[in-house]
Amino acid sequence: MAKSYRQMQREKIKVGDTVRHIASKELGVVRRKHEWTLWVDWEDGEYSTVLLSQVRPVLAGPKGRLPNPKPVKIYGRCLRIEAVKMRTHTYGGKPSAASQKYFHDFTTKNAIIYGLPDGSLLIKAK
Repeated sequence: MAKSYRQMQREKIKVGDTVRHIASKELGVVRRKHEWTLWVDWEDGEYSTVLLSQVRPVLAGPKGRLPNPKPVKIYGRCLRIEAVKMRTHTYGGKPSAASQKYFHDFTTKNAIIYGLPDGSLLIKAK
């Protein structure tokens, strides 16, 4: 079971813990620890030494993973999506060509498109 935020604050940061830099918000993993200094491997591949006061432990999710960052709204209103199949397939029991085009008109007109941290898109209708 994951630890609560208060429990993690009370405990000392250990080697292998994930931390977030207070100023840059960058995530990293503790490689070595001295009294007031940490050697941290940052997610961009660099490593540096930081003071304990410059980082905070990251609260892990229920399965020990980091919580998902919030999606960023890209389009506030999506009206229609046009898509093309890239290989042959069956549609209604009949074979269809690879270049078959499909259109989806949103009936609510309130579909929102979000960008996720991994670069994918999330389309959410209200």
